[in-house]
Amino acid sequence: IVVDDNAPEEPLIAWDERNPAMDIGTPYPNMVEFRKALKQWAVNGEFEYGTKKNEPGRFRAFCKGQSIIGDPCKWALTASWRRDENCVMVVRHQMEKE
Repeated sequence: IVVDDNAPEEPLIAWDERNPAMDIGTPYPNMVEFRKALKQWAVNGEFEYGTKKNEPGRFRAFCKGQSIIGDPCKWALTASWRRDENCVMVVRHQMEKE
């Protein structure tokens, strides 16, 4: 049986589940996959993150101040649903200066 499930309105978005990127413009298929990627990114970087003022179409996260091993980390990022791109995209990743 041949199955052609290619839907042109649904972009094919692939991301590295073991080493996800959080650069501005990085797409994810949906918010669930983005949150999964953020958790893995935090595990890889050995830091804890917090969230604030999240909505169904927007997710904001920030470093809680230091990594698990005590190194300082100051960043904040925002990802939002991009209707025109039909995906969740990292739209802001700010590295704060100490």
